[in-house]
Amino acid sequence: MNDSQKITLLKSSLSLKIIECPITSREKKGTIRELLKFASEAKQLDSSQIKAVAQNLARMEEEYWKPTSLLTGFAFHRSRFDIQQPFAILGYSPSGVKYDDTQVKIVLLLLCPMQQAKEYLDFFVEIDKFIKNVKTAEMPLPTG
Repeated sequence: MNDSQKITLLKSSLSLKIIECPITSREKKGTIRELLKFASEAKQLDSSQIKAVAQNLARMEEEYWKPTSLLTGFAFHRSRFDIQQPFAILGYSPSGVKYDDTQVKIVLLLLCPMQQAKEYLDFFVEIDKFIKNVKTAEMPLPTG
């Protein structure tokens, strides 16, 4: 399954608003800044919300959390904070972004209101289904 097919499948798997953006950064922190900038330009976050998300992501990574890389070439960040509606920012870098010890091309940032715990968990189920579908599609066909 190529990157374009993965992105199409991911978009069809999620039941929330998705903002798409190209990624030009070659490192993780720059990528997060780009995703948040696109959310601001799409009028989904104001400057105080962007600062809160950035601080939350940085704190989580320093203390106990790493972005989830559940699929080769795919990184998944998430944050809950004071917004009205959940949405996701989907970034793509044809040449890849250095994430710790791996290269990723597709980066998803899920943002969800604090008070919507059930919906937040539902998005994890949707992401899990997407990953299973990709892995199934990429499995070699049995021979013989």
